[in-house]
Amino acid sequence: MNHKIYFLIYMNSLFNFDTNKIDKIKISEIEIANYDYYDCYICAGYDNDNNFTNEINNIFNIKDAFVFDKNYQYKNEISTNINFYNLSIDSIRSKNTANLSYFYNKYYDIFLRMNINGNEFRWLNFIDMYYLLRFKQIIIYLYTQNIDISIQKICFDKLNFTHYIVSIVDYENFKIIVYLRKDIYDNDKNNESKLIGITIDKVSKLI
Repeated sequence: MNHKIYFLIYMNSLFNFDTNKIDKIKISEIEIANYDYYDCYICAGYDNDNNFTNEINNIFNIKDAFVFDKNYQYKNEISTNINFYNLSIDSIRSKNTANLSYFYNKYYDIFLRMNINGNEFRWLNFIDMYYLLRFKQIIIYLYTQNIDISIQKICFDKLNFTHYIVSIVDYENFKIIVYLRKDIYDNDKNNESKLIGITIDKVSKLI
């Protein structure tokens, strides 16, 4: 089966609730869930960012913000209050890679924007669901040309367990998928953007 067709069929099967019920806002042409209160922002792969990182931090006033990218020239394009690391994301830490373990051990409501085109699939496969729940909202730029379908399915199954899909945009060479942690929507009975951070006790009850 064509990878693109398989992907669309598989992703559409994950919509197990009406995504239109989620309050959304559009930032840099991306529809995200309109929920506030993030304690950390992480951008993993700055290319194609289109100033999203600067905008999201201005709108939600996220105090701790970090960019990871192997291309050091991007450092000059981000706000001075955002920390830049000349590293890529992988399942292991090395002099050239980070696995974000420091961040998901420290923070509980992370906003993650990540390019996934290889090593990042290893990271997603590696991370425990307990810590995946530390990511309140996730935006994935997905490049699947060279990624085995079975590996994709393992990673998407994990995300589907912990997060709802907010929106999908399908471009010719990549896709943008936005996820919201399930407890944020499920616990928001009045559909108002006023929730506080998730606690360790709440996390343990979800897995």
